[in-house]
Amino acid sequence: MRPRVALAGAAATTVALAVTPSLASAHGLVGKQDLPIPRWLFVWGASAVLVISFIALATLWPRPVMQEPEQGRRVLRLPGWLEAVSGAVGIAAFAAVVYAGFAGTQTATDNLAPTVIYVVFWVGVPVASLLFGDVFRAINPWRATARAIAWATGRVLRGDAPEDEP
Repeated sequence: MRPRVALAGAAATTVALAVTPSLASAHGLVGKQDLPIPRWLFVWGASAVLVISFIALATLWPRPVMQEPEQGRRVLRLPGWLEAVSGAVGIAAFAAVVYAGFAGTQTATDNLAPTVIYVVFWVGVPVASLLFGDVFRAINPWRATARAIAWATGRVLRGDAPEDEP
């Protein structure tokens, strides 16, 4: 019952945000020089949020609870070939963003990297994970690279590749 409630809440929030796009224009991809508050206030506020969040995390979550496999339930399981394709897409996207960050224009509004990192990665992946489960697992470039190396090593050694974690 809880996943349905969470899914309904996420859908309602998405619809509410979609019909009020003026709220989204409060976020911009401009430099920190264009902040609507003084820099000292931003620094103190960010420091306070960071310290308070770590103190709260240390006191409210004293022991790990996500270590057990049954805690990290996967809603959507992909076939092996589709997981390999999505991993390759993740590696290609990561390479493109890194290339855009190094070789692209240094203007934040004209470069692909800030938009992908701030909008797609920080906002899109968590929302997609809320709706569909752990989507980053499928496109994770580090996991895909490790799986490709394990597969190639298994082929070279004529044995089976190591099993993937649950």
